[in-house]
Formats: sequence, structure tokens, C-alpha cells
Amino acid sequence: MTQEKTFKPFALILTGNILMLINALTVAANWGPILLYSSPVKSLDMLMSDSSPFWMRIAFGVKGFVEGTWSLLWLILVGVLLYCTLTLYMKPILRTFLSPIIIILSSISIFYGGGFIIGMLLCIVGSAIIFEWPTPPKFTFLGRIVRAFKLEANLYQEIKGKKGLMKQAVYLILLVNILSGLGSGIYAFNVEKILNAQDGDAALKNLLLGEIFLDIPVLTPAFTYIGLAVMKWIILSLLIYIIGVKLAGGKAAFEDIAIGVSFAYAPISLQFFMPFIFTSKPHLSFTWPSIMLAITNLWMVIGLILATRVILELPSNKALGVVLIAGCIYLFMNLTLFEPINIPYSIRFFFEPEEVTLLVISCLTTFGVLLGTFSRQ
Repeated sequence: MTQEKTFKPFALILTGNILMLINALTVAANWGPILLYSSPVKSLDMLMSDSSPFWMRIAFGVKGFVEGTWSLLWLILVGVLLYCTLTLYMKPILRTFLSPIIIILSSISIFYGGGFIIGMLLCIVGSAIIFEWPTPPKFTFLGRIVRAFKLEANLYQEIKGKKGLMKQAVYLILLVNILSGLGSGIYAFNVEKILNAQDGDAALKNLLLGEIFLDIPVLTPAFTYIGLAVMKWIILSLLIYIIGVKLAGGKAAFEDIAIGVSFAYAPISLQFFMPFIFTSKPHLSFTWPSIMLAITNLWMVIGLILATRVILELPSNKALGVVLIAGCIYLFMNLTLFEPINIPYSIRFFFEPEEVTLLVISCLTTFGVLLGTFSRQ
């Protein structure tokens, strides 16, 4: 492993280090989190009124973890990161030891902003690539996740028939659900604190000062989702297999479909970043969570259609039909089997009355059939 071969991932890590250093220095100079507001706020009442216009804020750093001696601690952490990065470049033989350290320290940096998030992600990606060297970056575990985000069709061509990827698929399903569960739990917990506070102190601390309330209950969705994640993954994969292979004439093994479905799930992990943005009162419990859930789930559905088309070797209309029909059956099973489970601080949306949901499911299923899903021509 030469220095020349490690330059690109090293450049990613070094760029991430620089962003983290800038972030840490800015937080130290600011004596608090870096807060970006969509518009000026004259009073807290403007944000907590039922008729308040849409307003949002983004925070880099968590109040309570960036002031005083904490600032010095984060600067030391950046220094350790930079030292590990330079050592990794000079002595790449130590990659299996230093890469995990860089990943862990980069993840911890989220408390002071993580190099405006981008720096943390660059360090994690670069370190993961070097850790799996000499495997080409696009064939590493993290490389495949990035390609899933980019909706690359050749990812699913590569998956089909390749042995040894089931373990990666399981790891990815667990990782995605832990991240999304943490995002959901932290966001819902803070929204409850803001809306239920009698004196507005919680709203002031969170919305205007950037404080994030943390407690053991925020972990509930993450750990609960782990238990349900594998079960839901198997159900959806099995539905796509039965409808796509047994009924629609696709050609694929169940294992290939399950692996493809797991990588299509990758965008759901972005729900982890939900607590970085909070809005004014009327929009706290609907607008931002709805936008995040809509974007990530639509992204996932597009990935599922792509995976189904490539892995099952189906035309686009059939692939869309298979995903629609399988997805509708999955939604119905989810509503009847899993949604009744009361998971504290989880974010869920329901259509009222229930008949509306059933009507939508029926219409989408019918459309899937009309696409010629079960035609053998």
C-alpha cells in the first residue's frame, strides 16, 4: 500500500480535519453553538404562537457541550485527529488500527458540529476506504452505501450473484435503523419538551440557544427499531421475491433481492439529522418531519424500483408494478401488525380516517396491476 494509492482517501480525511478545526475554532470564538436562522426573531412569542409563520434554525454544536473547557477539549480532539491522519498517511500499514480511531473521533465531533457535518462525513468515508484497502473504494462497504445514495444501477448488477454480501446487508439494515431511530427519538423528545413546557424556558433554550435535550428515553426508538428492522426487511424482500419472481417472471434468488433491498434502504439513515433543524411551533410536529420522511422514503422507493429492475431483470413498468404491489401489501401489514406497537418518541404519521389509507393502498395496487406486472409478454 503506497502513499500514492492512499492520497485520495487521505485528502478526504485531511479536508474533513480542516473543516473540523474551523468548526471548533468558530465554536470557541462564539462561546456556544453556531446557529443559523431563516429570519430574525424579535421575541419567543413570535415562534410559539399558533399563527406563527414558518421559521427554522440550524445548529452546529450542542449547547452545554461547547462552552468553557469543552472548547479546549474539542480543539485537542481535532489535534489528535490531525495527528492520526498524518500518521496514517506516513505509515499506511497501521490502517486497521488508526482508521477505526479516526471514525470514532469523527463521530464524537458531532457534539461541536462535526466540521459542519461535512467534515465528519469526509473523515468517516476516507477512513473506511483506507481500512478496506486494497479493495477499490466503490467495492467497499461504505463505497456501496454511497453508490446506493447515488442510485447507481451497476451497484445492483454487481450485487446479483455475488457471494458474501449478506453480512453487509444485515449490518446496513441495523445501521440505518439505529441512525433513523436516534434522529426520531431525539427530535420527538425535544418537541415534547418545547410544547409541554409551561414557562417557555425549553423553547428558548432549544430554538434560540441551540440546546438539545437528551435523556435515556431518546434511545427507545433506536433499540426498538433494531428488533423490528430485520423482520420488516425480510417481509418486504419476500414480497418482492414472490410477486417479482413467482408471479411477474423475474429471474433472481431471494438472497440477491434481500441484499438489494437493504442497500435501497440507505437514504433512510439521513433521518438521523432531523434534530439539527427545528422550526416554529405550528410546524414543529408536522412540516419538517414530514419533509424529511417524504424525501428519504421517496429516495428509498426509487432505489427499490431500480434494484428490482436490475436484479430481477424486468422492464421498468414491471419493476414499478412489483414495487407498488409489494409496497402496498407491506404497508397494510405494517399498519395492522407494527403500527399498533406504541414506541415512545417515534415519529409516525397516520391518514384519518383509516378508510382513506385503505383507499390509497387499493388504488396504488390496482395501478400496479394495470402496469402489466403479471403479463408474461
